Amino acid sequence: SAMDLLPTMLQYPEHGILLPCATLTKTIASTIQGRERLQRGAILDALSSHFTTTHLDILEQVLLALLQLTISEDVQAEISSRSLIKELIKMMRTLKTDSYNLQLIALKIIHNCMSKPYIHTQLVKWNGIPCLFAAMLSGQKEAILIALSCLLELSIRDDCQESILSCRGIPSLISLLTSGSPDIACLSSSTLQRMASHNRLEQEMVKAGAISVLVKALSSPSLEVISSCLTCLVVLAANPQNLYMLIDGDCVTIVVSCLSIDNPSVQTEAAKLIQHAARSESILRQLEATDCVGLLLSLLCSENEGLITSVTAVLNCLADQEWFNQAIMKDDRWRQLLILSECGHEQVRYQVASIIK
Repeated sequence: SAMDLLPTMLQYPEHGILLPCATLTKTIASTIQGRERLQRGAILDALSSHFTTTHLDILEQVLLALLQLTISEDVQAEISSRSLIKELIKMMRTLKTDSYNLQLIALKIIHNCMSKPYIHTQLVKWNGIPCLFAAMLSGQKEAILIALSCLLELSIRDDCQESILSCRGIPSLISLLTSGSPDIACLSSSTLQRMASHNRLEQEMVKAGAISVLVKALSSPSLEVISSCLTCLVVLAANPQNLYMLIDGDCVTIVVSCLSIDNPSVQTEAAKLIQHAARSESILRQLEATDCVGLLLSLLCSENEGLITSVTAVLNCLADQEWFNQAIMKDDRWRQLLILSECGHEQVRYQVASIIK
């Protein structure tokens, strides 16, 4: 049948035959996806054999055909068992910087296959991470978002640290926090948050000034960006050695102001961050000069249990400060603590009992 002949036709070097065959493969991708495994594999091998072609029109059609094929999970699984990703990465490295469209299609192919864990292993093994960071430097929003989505999946792996450090990936991610695009800022902060679980990457983030840039991003009009950046700051602030980065400037004031944003997710993350920061004597003195106590008390009437738990945890951390006791007794809203001591869940009741004591 014509389908049986397709792998052979795709191996023809003649431009006049190969180009329409690659275009045909793209057009009938949905049919190919349902064929037998061996036949799909033969077509994938034939397509990948042209990654080194100097004819960019052929390469574009080959990549577009692969992109259509990789919509299928069966094809994704087939790709993960072959060396196609290795050859795709090699091809991406050889493309000129102005071959934006080809780079974008290649990125989309990789992104389609990211649901397969073995693809993650291949990307790290064949040094594909620098290609993802190179795409981020393209300045093209679509390419940046796709590259970030792939990096987000890879960032929890221990074996990706060396590659990220060697291509100076952390500063690139930090610079995207203030790119002006909420989508990009959210993905970059989420990726940084995951990377912070690795000690070496966390150290690099602090060294590169991630904390001050994350705090600056809290002025974003996007609630999603603010919440994402706060979550990343919470992870970094869990290490007491990083708290000195929050002392300078108006970092503490900015974080406290997030408590007044009418969004439980933002308020919860801000409370968690303040709880970590309160371990620093210098930050405690700065908190005294803010309306931190009043804002925290105003949140005790929330219906969000997670928020109440975070707020009572912060209040408990501050309870041994003289200025805190003076501030709380001037505000009638402290009586809500008495209600929570009776009606709150176990953890809240424990925190409240410690505060009252």
